[in-house]
Amino acid sequence: MAPGVQQSMPTNCLTPSRYTSATPPDGSTRPIKRTWFPWNRQAAVALALTVLELRTKWFSRAGPNTSGSQARISKPRRMGPKPISSDHSRAVICPPSMLSSTEALAAIVSLRDQLEARGIGLLIVPAPNKESVYPDKLTRRAEALAGVVCPETRRVLSGLKVAGVEVVDLFELFAKARKARAGASLYLAQDSHWSPAGARLAAEAVARRVLEKGWIRRAEAEYEEKSAPLERTGDVLRMLQAPALERRLGPEAILCAQVARRDNHQLYRDQAGSELLVLGDSFLRIYQTDEPGSAGFIAHLARALKRPLVSIVNDGGASTLVRQELCRRPALLAKVKVVVWEFVERDICLGTEGWQAVELPGTRSQEPAAQGR
Repeated sequence: MAPGVQQSMPTNCLTPSRYTSATPPDGSTRPIKRTWFPWNRQAAVALALTVLELRTKWFSRAGPNTSGSQARISKPRRMGPKPISSDHSRAVICPPSMLSSTEALAAIVSLRDQLEARGIGLLIVPAPNKESVYPDKLTRRAEALAGVVCPETRRVLSGLKVAGVEVVDLFELFAKARKARAGASLYLAQDSHWSPAGARLAAEAVARRVLEKGWIRRAEAEYEEKSAPLERTGDVLRMLQAPALERRLGPEAILCAQVARRDNHQLYRDQAGSELLVLGDSFLRIYQTDEPGSAGFIAHLARALKRPLVSIVNDGGASTLVRQELCRRPALLAKVKVVVWEFVERDICLGTEGWQAVELPGTRSQEPAAQGR
């Protein structure tokens, strides 16, 4: 064995860090650079599979796939300076279209019409997928992409505009914020959800739109913020099911800001009888009912509007389940003047229970039946 060479490894193997050099395939004696895997082979293999896992699990609904379908993964291509075009964006960025954007549009417009008949406004807030805000983190070829990447999402946003549905465009807002904020991430490093900064930015944008539309006015409740640091293991890391990698990386350090009443210092809580109802998914749950509590989108929206809200939150169920829950609790609408409906972008194609037609109690379609009884 040549001096300085500890052991030769087959060329198709991942080389753990204990092999500092090896005989290159061409037989030369130049050393191979130290591998960047500083732990065991199991973790190295897990890390090598990370990109594949992220493509299948970031781009689809969190949790096990019980439908029997599989996410489509584009064929690997050589990296190069030429950016990908929008024609190729579906294969690189978008999930498979299990559902049609037409279904989402129909459900949203239907709820808008039902609420409008009651004198209630509707504001739609699609939360961008992480890869829609940071496509260049998956491939350098996405650096030149601008605007909404996924075709299904573009169809929904353009369809809502044509239908006259009010929408807060977080895609544009986050793109501008990313350019303006050097080093401040809008999404967690280990997680598919937005960071505290992203949640706060979205809440403040929604508050501005609600006030601009005149649906409600800013009230008089005064809130204060309390610093709340925490450590959290992200859902992307947990879904990889690679304990060695999870131990190596450890939890992510996150700095949140809890919202509390200024008069009694009690943490924010929803209040029945509010004029604003919020519907949404885990993007509203994170930091709010999860640790540290009262530090999520809902609390910061209440702070910006100086009033408590009422909410219905269902992990992965913003497409249909939250509307079904509202049907079971129609009394929540008694004093509501505006409904804010948040759903994550991936639910356009992968929403739990799809985008079912849901009729609120007392809507026009149900009045004849009620009169006949």
